[in-house]
Order: sequence, then structure tokens, then C-alpha cells
Amino acid sequence: MKIQRFVACFLLGCLVVSTLSAQESKRVLFIGNSYTYVNDLPGVFSELSSSVGRHADCEMIAGGGMRFMQHASSEEVFTTLQTGQWDYVVLQGQSQEGAFPDGQFMQEVYPYARTLDSLAKACNSNTEVLLFMTWGYRYGDPMNCPYYDAFCTFESMSLRLRENYCMMARDFSSSVAPVGVAWLRSVQQDSTVVLHSSDNSHPSLNGTYLAACCFYGLVFGEEIHTDYLLEGMEEHDAVYLQDVANRVVVDSLSWWRTQDASLECNETMDDCSEMNFRTIVQDDVVKVELNGLESEATVCLYDVTGRQIDIGTTKNRPAAAIFLSTKGRRGCFVVNVLYEGRLYSRKTVVI
Repeated sequence: MKIQRFVACFLLGCLVVSTLSAQESKRVLFIGNSYTYVNDLPGVFSELSSSVGRHADCEMIAGGGMRFMQHASSEEVFTTLQTGQWDYVVLQGQSQEGAFPDGQFMQEVYPYARTLDSLAKACNSNTEVLLFMTWGYRYGDPMNCPYYDAFCTFESMSLRLRENYCMMARDFSSSVAPVGVAWLRSVQQDSTVVLHSSDNSHPSLNGTYLAACCFYGLVFGEEIHTDYLLEGMEEHDAVYLQDVANRVVVDSLSWWRTQDASLECNETMDDCSEMNFRTIVQDDVVKVELNGLESEATVCLYDVTGRQIDIGTTKNRPAAAIFLSTKGRRGCFVVNVLYEGRLYSRKTVVI
């Protein structure tokens, strides 16, 4: 009888451990280029997670210099998204394209990032997209500096990347992995902890480690404290980089996680009105209902390629409804509301 009790308890214990392990396990697909595969960021993230009892099952699709537009037309990407049942899909653009000037960025980058974002969510409605905000070159980008000031220093390039990655996350109702912000914070606090490799662009071991710590905080929603470090790293550097990631990511977790396109007051707005908007799909028409208006608002409907499909303008009244035509199209659309100098977005699907 005692043996039977022991076996029963042992099996129950195994069941509990198995259940907990399943809850902690995350499937993550990284789509990017050399910023992702140099030093094997997915592998480092997975090992870092394992060191504290978490499990991250990671795969990677990455090629040198790959841009969003190339991944958006990749059969491998489409097939992997369809078959993977991913908890998270990480999207990382080419190192310079995220900092392009507005016109070039909106034409060459934004539509393809949105296509990838929509594909990931269409293949699995439970997938959360993480837009991998990268970092500026160590001394800026001398090739592009003469043509656009944002490329001239590490700081200005990093801030431009932050601006565009955060905009995409907001517009797509996705999350942003603020690796570039963590790099900027680290360099500003202690530039002796070198994050760039010798080419002043790609990550050193420290840089990849910091990126992995950022992904840990975003995926598991908690601070990272571990003795794990990469061969060749200094222990005190690892502790320092963990602290930077914890303060950048976890201390502001609600800001980096999925952005809601509501127009209600929140921590991202300094002066906001008590209003919100919602979309209702009626055949080939998207009805946009807005409340709490104090001035005119412009409402635009875009398809996943970034093409404007329809536009409407409200009158100055507390509540308004705008009807936008999909022109017979089906699939994912984005509704943008420009109100009092701010842009708000919501994704909607027409079946």
C-alpha cells in the first residue's frame, strides 16, 4: 500500500511539473538578418531562459542584409508561419531601413513590415508580433550621413529607429522589443561595455547578450537574474547588462507590449480627451465610430501594402460615424484616425 501511495504521488508530481513546464514554454520565430544570426541570438535567448527554468523553443529565418520586403515575399516565411503555431514572431528589418527618411520609409519599409505582421496574425490569431527595434551604428552611418542627419551619430540613428519601430508597433497593434533603447541606455551609462563588434555595426557578445535579456523580459514578463553568460564575457558585464534590460524592458513593460489603438487616456499621451473609436465591418464598408470629439478628425483606410483605400473627415461634434469603402477588397486593413495632431490606428479584418 505504501508503494502504491508513493507511485501515485510521484505520478501526480510529474503531472504538475509537466503542466508547469508547458505553461512556461514559448515558441518563438525570429525573422531577420545578420543582426539576428550573428552570435546566434535565438540560441542565446533560449539558453538564457533555460538557465532560470523557462523554456523557449526558437527557430530562425535570417539571411545577410535581408529586408522586410524580401521576407514579405518569401515562401519559406509563409510556410513557417502557417505550420509553426508560434507564440511570438520577431520581425527585424535591415539595419539602415528602419531609420530611412519618412517618404522612403513609408514606401520601402512600412508596407512590407505590415504585410509580415498581418501574415503572422492571420496564420495564428494567438501569435504576438514583436518588432525588433535595432540600434544605431557605433559612429553613425558615414555613407548616409551627408543625406540625412539621423544617420550621423549612434544616438541620432538609435532615436530614429526607436521612432519608426514604435510607430509601426502602434499602427499594427503589435509589441516592440526595445533592444535599441537598451543599447542606447547602456552606452550612455557605461561606454566601456562595448556592444558593437569590430565592424561598428553588428553586435559583440555583449550586444547579443543584452538583446537576449530584452527578449526574456518581454516574452516572460519578468526580470532576468542569472549566472549564465557567454564564453568570453566578463561576469560583471553580464550583471550590468541584465540590469539595463530589466530597467528598460520590465520597468516599462506595459508600454512595450501590444499597443491598443483606443483614444482613451493612457501613459503614452500627455493631453488626451476622454474618447475612443471602434470599427464595425458591414459587407464592403468599414464603419468607424468616434466619441468625444472636440475638433475635426480625418479617418483613412489602408490595406496591408500601405495603400490608401478610402478617406473621410468628421465634423466638429462629440460623436461621429465615418463610412469607408474597402472597394470590394478582403483581408486585413488598418484604420488610421488623425485627431489633434496625433495618429491612432486599429487593425480590422474584412472576410
